Amino acid sequence: MFNYKNNLEYEINKIITNHVNKIHAFDEYFFQNRDKDRYKVAKKCNRSIIFEFGKMIFNQRVYWDKLKKEYYYPVYEEFNIDKRAKIISWLKEEILSYIGRKKHYQDIQDIFKYTYVSKVTISKIHKNSKVQEKLPEQKFKVKNSEYIYINADDCYVPVWNKNHKREMQKIRSISYNTGKKQIGKNRNKLSNKIYTFMGDYKYSPKEDYLQANPTVDFTWNGLKKYYEFENSKLVVSGDGAGWIYNLAKYLGAYYVLDKYHAFYYLWTAYNIYYNSMYFLIH
Repeated sequence: MFNYKNNLEYEINKIITNHVNKIHAFDEYFFQNRDKDRYKVAKKCNRSIIFEFGKMIFNQRVYWDKLKKEYYYPVYEEFNIDKRAKIISWLKEEILSYIGRKKHYQDIQDIFKYTYVSKVTISKIHKNSKVQEKLPEQKFKVKNSEYIYINADDCYVPVWNKNHKREMQKIRSISYNTGKKQIGKNRNKLSNKIYTFMGDYKYSPKEDYLQANPTVDFTWNGLKKYYEFENSKLVVSGDGAGWIYNLAKYLGAYYVLDKYHAFYYLWTAYNIYYNSMYFLIH
């Protein structure tokens, strides 16, 4: 009788075996065709690594490179395997791509269930990830009469710590643009926009009152890195938090509440006035 689960496991084992055979074939090919005057076999060793379909264990030869005076791992170079990594690099990239698409750790576990990757491992990949900065080919030029808009906010990303407990990691978001342009009947696009993030941010209440403010330094350095300007006007917008107000003050910028919070504070103020009048009358 056909058993889907057993058949699926059989097919996955075939895929793993096929990958291992490719590695062994290349290892033997390099051994037979290497420059024997340069590469001397130093040792043979086993290695295990997790990829999309589970864990594969393979044998490899390690060589001593007489020219560079160091150990050489041709299998690692050919198959893009990090020397000490437990998970293959492109699987890490896949996991990070799902995190970027706001997938929960449990969702990622379900997607890569045959790897048996844990929430703690996913969290480590997330925390240790480095965002590659893509700089513009040249700085955006801004005239003195034009504005640079700075949008500031705090956001929180759920991660799992070493004790398997869920915690929120704080990230400070600073984005820039030079206005908006209409690209459709009911659609606008921000011009010359740049997004930056202060990861693993440690907040101190004293920061809001210090001139040596890390958020101000980070924001100002971003302005100088991405934009060419002298006396352009700066506008800082946010949700009314004290650190955003102080950011605008230190930069000498106009401060603007975003639409949602502006209406929220206005409604709260009028609501308090209405309630106080109600109690006075009654």
